[in-house]
Amino acid sequence: MAKLIVILGPTGSGKSSLAVKLALRLRSGLNKRNYKGVEIISADSRQVYKNMAIGSNAITKKEMLGIKHHLLEFVEPQKNFSAGQFQKLARQKIKEIHKKRRLPFLVGGTGFYIDAVAENKSLPKAKADKKLRQSLEKKTTQELLRILKKIDPKKSQTIDKHNPRRLIRAIE
Repeated sequence: MAKLIVILGPTGSGKSSLAVKLALRLRSGLNKRNYKGVEIISADSRQVYKNMAIGSNAITKKEMLGIKHHLLEFVEPQKNFSAGQFQKLARQKIKEIHKKRRLPFLVGGTGFYIDAVAENKSLPKAKADKKLRQSLEKKTTQELLRILKKIDPKKSQTIDKHNPRRLIRAIE
């Protein structure tokens, strides 16, 4: 993969303002490296949804200071949006940004989104199975882990064993 700068941290820690400050500061120095600026890709699982800016501490247009941002507020709140969808869109944006001879920054607090892109994680293509999810949601994390071990012993070694949502998705 081509160059990518990643800024990761918890909500409200100043990631977005740091990214904008760095982008502005790098503007002049990037020309020496054949880059014509910086564009920011948001890696926040809540900020992809429209009208959620206040609850997700999203950056405002004013705070962007003219730095182009991507993957902010473009999904309807009632729609599901997966890490796999994010990975695909973020990869497309990175390619587009590089074609413009700009440097992409991946900025956010959703570690799984960042891992999916920066570490090129292989994500399952399985569609949501609501009935299966409902039945699995009644189980403990230990029960879910046992099921996963039977289905995919390799995955059961690397998954977050305390995260029921990830366990259910892996089983699915």
